[in-house]
Amino acid sequence: MENTDRFEKFLSEYPAPVVKRVREYIEARKADYCLSWENFLAEAGPAAPELPQDPYLSHIAMRLATIECKIHAIGMLESAGLNVYGFDDWKRILKNPAAHKGHVPYYAGLSAVYRQSFLTLNLTHAQLADGCNQRVLDVPACGGTLVTDSRSVIRELFPNQRPAMYRTARDLVRRIHEIIQHPERRIEGQKERIELIRKNHTYEHRMKTVLTILKDSM
Repeated sequence: MENTDRFEKFLSEYPAPVVKRVREYIEARKADYCLSWENFLAEAGPAAPELPQDPYLSHIAMRLATIECKIHAIGMLESAGLNVYGFDDWKRILKNPAAHKGHVPYYAGLSAVYRQSFLTLNLTHAQLADGCNQRVLDVPACGGTLVTDSRSVIRELFPNQRPAMYRTARDLVRRIHEIIQHPERRIEGQKERIELIRKNHTYEHRMKTVLTILKDSM
């Protein structure tokens, strides 16, 4: 949230047709939380206005889209008792200031938040076109319940017991209602996911992978 004004300023320096295109992408991504900037441009086809060959423009578009999608999701779910953990700037978009629970340091309390929450919502940054963030592994590893945007890499990480996933706002609301109506589903596959993460996806495993790649490249 703290970067919104800065990236809006950067965007305002581009010509009006470019700004309009970025706004269209932001709106399209709010309809499809997994829509990449590249796919958006490809779907537009030759009729779309030509954009400058500026790699920073795509970065601006994706950063703003990520922020706007988070605001969009929170706006839909706040009435359901959503709590937001993060810096004070999140208060700017919350109708109920009490929903803001403050910043929780990663190594001092975040695991307890994941474990004790009824569920944790994850919305991956648009910049991670082909990957996923650490929360996808952190929440299940802590014994928490995760609801995340749909990613092919998540299906690869959890081939048999993947967390609940969504692609659109409607999917997200449906997933959450399903868990509220059937809370027993929160622990379905939980043990298997924890064992899978401990077996294949710890920091030690990642460092071994990196070292192996470096060794093979030498």
